[in-house]
Amino acid sequence: MKKAKRPLHRPRRDTKKALVWIDHLLKSHKIPYVVFGGFAANIYGSTRELADIDICIEERYLDRVSELVKAHAKTKLKRYDDHNWQVDLITLKYSGQEIDLCGIEKTRIFDKSQNRWIFFKTFVNNPRKKVYGRVNLHVVSKDKLLSYKSKLQRRVDKQDVASLSPVKRP
Repeated sequence: MKKAKRPLHRPRRDTKKALVWIDHLLKSHKIPYVVFGGFAANIYGSTRELADIDICIEERYLDRVSELVKAHAKTKLKRYDDHNWQVDLITLKYSGQEIDLCGIEKTRIFDKSQNRWIFFKTFVNNPRKKVYGRVNLHVVSKDKLLSYKSKLQRRVDKQDVASLSPVKRP
């Protein structure tokens, strides 16, 4: 008689626990940050499944933060370049949740509507204060979130823009 195959066990992801951890770590070291990306979209009401928590910090803190989080680093701090992003980035995994920490000043995104690279910093200036699960966060404004996601035009960005844009009635 054959043994029944056991289902693959995927570790549960605890987004709130990961958020509390990274928020506490950054605040306790007086490192200002801004939440953006899909997590920010979720905070504003997008229902798309969350992939990771995206957080921007000033470049001058990247080496220090990299050292503080090395036990949870999935990747080392490195320059990441693809057809959408040019960014200094470290990816973490905490409680099953991925967290991307990136620098602000040198980060660029590819604006598909204008077919050119633009700096990302202008999209995370003047963040909004939001509460998520009793955690006080600085989150990119909804207008700036929709603006940069409209420029990137990836599938996930289009989903977030459609989900968060007001419905226009004739």
